[in-house]
Amino acid sequence: MTRRCFVYLVLFWALNVVGWGIWAGVLYFFDTQMPVNVEEHSGVSVWGTKGQWINVSTHIEIALFTCFNLVNLPWRWANMIHLWFSTRPNAVGLDFYGRPAGSIWFYIPHSERKRIVTWNLLSIAFHVVLQSCRAFLWSDYKGAHEMPGTLVINIALTGTIGLGVCAGVYQGQCEGKLRKQHPDIFAPAAIFYVMSGYKKWRDGGNGSMSEIARHEYRAFIEDRRKQTMKCTNPLTNGVLTPNAVASRGWFQSISSDTLKDGSFDERAKEDQTRRVEKEGSFGELTDDQKRRVAKGGSFEESALEDQRRRVQRAASANLRRNGTPSRCSQHQTTAPATVSTQEIDTADYAV
Repeated sequence: MTRRCFVYLVLFWALNVVGWGIWAGVLYFFDTQMPVNVEEHSGVSVWGTKGQWINVSTHIEIALFTCFNLVNLPWRWANMIHLWFSTRPNAVGLDFYGRPAGSIWFYIPHSERKRIVTWNLLSIAFHVVLQSCRAFLWSDYKGAHEMPGTLVINIALTGTIGLGVCAGVYQGQCEGKLRKQHPDIFAPAAIFYVMSGYKKWRDGGNGSMSEIARHEYRAFIEDRRKQTMKCTNPLTNGVLTPNAVASRGWFQSISSDTLKDGSFDERAKEDQTRRVEKEGSFGELTDDQKRRVAKGGSFEESALEDQRRRVQRAASANLRRNGTPSRCSQHQTTAPATVSTQEIDTADYAV
């Protein structure tokens, strides 16, 4: 629900930006038969309908981008602290809390991320100057189109738009490199799903435009979820960013002999098990899981055993109730009191 509301707000914002921008452009660049300077009284210019509408449109456009920058400011500020002043591990592949990151942003090298964050913060600074000038110094049409107002406003406008566009394009290039290097881990960019939906609609795909859009949006969300699961897996994250492993201290120091005999995965799994017990990396565990983990079993084995036990209990309860085998044991010729774990495959205990 929250994600849907956010999408609607973004669409509303984008439509207003485009709509008011087109309206201001039509008034400014085309002859619309609207008078600009109607008359003068006591030396004070009275600006007519055209100037008033251009001024109103400009104020609304700047206010919309002020909202955009306010929404993005916490993210950009947090990245500045993370990259320059963080007391937590901040190696490539770690998020603000020093954990394996699920977003492709955290896998961009530090030097490139710093450049992007710097441009974004400077873009906000120029926008603050622009908003201040239009709100307090030259808020009317005449003041904004006469010196020195027009010079200051245009410099601030060029700075905020230019730096913002440069940061966005450069970030897209950096993320594109990572997607090419690891296509099996990082999901495609959002524009990929937009173009895919457009091609399906243009080629006469099944369903209306709204149905195709919903299908592509669900695919986008599902691919992002899979990316997060892969990136937050310590082993995958360690392969992507060895520096993050060293910074976080996930694995014990591994000697060259250990690497030569191919036991790196075993050592990594043992350390993963210890972290589950110590830090709860995979969420809250039951007491029974913790006991098994402490004895040397992995988290995945503990979860699998719990699934098997739940299937056994469900099958036994079903037999006691009506004597009918559960779905998990219908393939058996007889209905035993309990279900043998050896006869339950992965598909059967997806509960």
